[in-house]
Amino acid sequence: MYPITEGQIKKIHVVKAELRLSEDEYRAILKGMFNVGSSKQLSFQQAKKLIEKLVQLYKKETTLTPAQLSRINYLASEVYKTNTYEKLKECIERNIGYSVPVASLSKKEATKIINTLEGIKKWLLKKRSISKGIGN
Repeated sequence: MYPITEGQIKKIHVVKAELRLSEDEYRAILKGMFNVGSSKQLSFQQAKKLIEKLVQLYKKETTLTPAQLSRINYLASEVYKTNTYEKLKECIERNIGYSVPVASLSKKEATKIINTLEGIKKWLLKKRSISKGIGN
C-alpha cells in the first residue's frame, strides 16, 4: 500500500477550499469514508477516491441547474424572436467575456445571463407599452 503524496494532499485541500467545506464537514467526510482524522493518514488509493468524491461534489455545486438552463432558454426565446441561438451566444460572450455553450455555464454565470435576459425583457415590455401609449 503506497502512502498519500504531497500533490494529493495539496489537491484535497484546494478542492476542500473551493467547496468551502468547514473543518468539521471535512473531518466528517474523512471519518465516514476511511475512518481517519487526517488526509495524511490516507493511502494513495484512498486519497485518489477522496479526490474523486470532492471533485464530484464540486462539479455538482458549481454546474448550472436544469432549472437555470430551462429559464435561460425560455427567456432567450421571449427576448430574441429570430436567430435565438446566435443572439444568445452573443449575449453570453458579451456578459461572461468568452464564448461558451449554454449548458457549460457555471451557476454564477447562468445567474448573470438570467438577470441580463430578464432586464432586456423588462426593457422590451416597457418600450412596447410606451409605443402603444404614443399611438393612441
